[in-house]
Amino acid sequence: MLRYSDIIFNPVGHTYTAPDGRALRGITGMLSKQLFPDEYADVPKAILDNAADRGSNIHAQVEFCDDFGTINDTPEVVNYQRLIKERGLEPIESEYLVSDNEHFASSIDKVYKVSDTEYILGDIKTCRVRNVDKVRWQLSIYATFFERQNPGCKVVGLLAIWLRGDKAKITEVQRIPDGVIDSLLAAEVEGRQFINPLPSVNTLPDRYKAMEMQILDLLAKKKEIEEQVKTFSERMKGEMEKAGVKKWETDNMRLTYIDPTTKETFDSKRFKEEHPESYKEYTKTTKVKPSIRITAL
Repeated sequence: MLRYSDIIFNPVGHTYTAPDGRALRGITGMLSKQLFPDEYADVPKAILDNAADRGSNIHAQVEFCDDFGTINDTPEVVNYQRLIKERGLEPIESEYLVSDNEHFASSIDKVYKVSDTEYILGDIKTCRVRNVDKVRWQLSIYATFFERQNPGCKVVGLLAIWLRGDKAKITEVQRIPDGVIDSLLAAEVEGRQFINPLPSVNTLPDRYKAMEMQILDLLAKKKEIEEQVKTFSERMKGEMEKAGVKKWETDNMRLTYIDPTTKETFDSKRFKEEHPESYKEYTKTTKVKPSIRITAL
């Protein structure tokens, strides 16, 4: 049976207090300060507040689902249930509080039981940007505190659970050794900057991370605009068909009706398979300028 901390958590002020009245520090704020100071530097406060409210709501719904075995039609909850069922995860604790009982405390989103002595820890993320580095540090600290709070128990897996709309994914993250975790915590307690000895698992250079959400917002707006243009085009096509006209024109725009037709295409793949020598003879090589493809996950 797991041990429960004596630390008191106040959800209103999001504070942790020891039985003797001492205030303890949270983990996420410390990580932002020590390792990810510019993560949300260019994001307006209103957007951050809305994201926090949305995340709290999803966390609460998932917790209710695990505790009472019920489910609603919220995409995040439906996907969460599907993911843990596919992995055979057995949730036994939500918001399980762990602490070093001296300086730090935090609540683990999910504890999954593997055996009487083996457990998997999970952290639910609802943000658009997936910062694998940060959740790895977060879960590794939780694992260190969890095992020290429960002697004889072993954390055998760390899972980042991404839930956002109809998109859902579980990412396994590698645990950071306890010695490195202790060095980070000691640096924070002593008021000095921690020097991270680990390479980043994120491939995006640090100087562009602050722009990531802005880029994703632009991509979302682009998709929305394209859908609006498509809807407008379909409506106008119907209107032009009703009116029996081929062209409408204003001072700023021209709409031209294109009659239905058929087109012929060349099956190059099949030709290459059936006539490789001829395909090679008529194939020419051209240089293509370098580019990047940005895909919202």
